[in-house]
Amino acid sequence: MTGWTWDYVENTLSVLRLKALHKEWWHHPPLPLMVASYLGIEPVEQGTHEELLGRLGAAGR
Repeated sequence: MTGWTWDYVENTLSVLRLKALHKEWWHHPPLPLMVASYLGIEPVEQGTHEELLGRLGAAGR
């Protein structure tokens, strides 16, 4: 939601800051999440690790 990379988060945020950000988002969700919720858009299930590997294997054929 922020456009941050995982490396940026790992190198910049402490666990306490990450928890504080999560708490803030819980009480005041980012606008894209609120709009998606209002429109009834649900996140797409990504599947299990094994399913992902199967899809990757099928794509490589």
